[in-house]
Amino acid sequence: MITDNGLQNSDQSVFHTMPNYPSKHWAKGNTSYGASKKIRLVYVGSLGYDSTYLKELTEWVVKNKGHFTLDLYSHNTDEKAKAFLDSLLAEGVKFHGAVNYPEMPEALVNYDVGVVIYKPVSDNWIQNAPNKVFEYLACGLDVWFSETMTYMISLAKENTYPKILPVAFDNLSNFDFEKAINRAGLSFKGSDFFYENVYGEICKEITGSGC
Repeated sequence: MITDNGLQNSDQSVFHTMPNYPSKHWAKGNTSYGASKKIRLVYVGSLGYDSTYLKELTEWVVKNKGHFTLDLYSHNTDEKAKAFLDSLLAEGVKFHGAVNYPEMPEALVNYDVGVVIYKPVSDNWIQNAPNKVFEYLACGLDVWFSETMTYMISLAKENTYPKILPVAFDNLSNFDFEKAINRAGLSFKGSDFFYENVYGEICKEITGSGC
């Protein structure tokens, strides 16, 4: 971004990178899987047929429809993805279109696992932690992210829940989902990724002393 704006020769000490976390108001406490016998998967975000594991995930859910459902929310869906979803008359997979951001917490708490299905088509999708990861966690959902997202590996955890797990979405036939959803003996540890927790850092950078 600095290069894009012609600022590469500016004083770098004035720049500061801050995370984009949701508010603590999102913490509505989905701390256990729902009463349904099926695990409810959700995806929120842009959908590209060639840039996400949409086909692989939906086909796997259909194959395992006795265990899972999948709901998709997107405001930006390319034509190939739309055509694929239109042709997919499958029990357990639903496309809902867009959801307004302020309404997202109320929607997410109805699910058990939030998925992040980006393919490694750009450095941005390999070396980042998308906003949706922290939004899922805020609402108490486990997170399954594509193992190709190498930056996310540092956030992976499975000794408490919500879990954050790398998944080979291009090889789901070998995915041990029973292990992934097992919470036996695990304790709940809520998310710390809220923007209120970084306000002090912002104030310190602006004022030099904090707020």
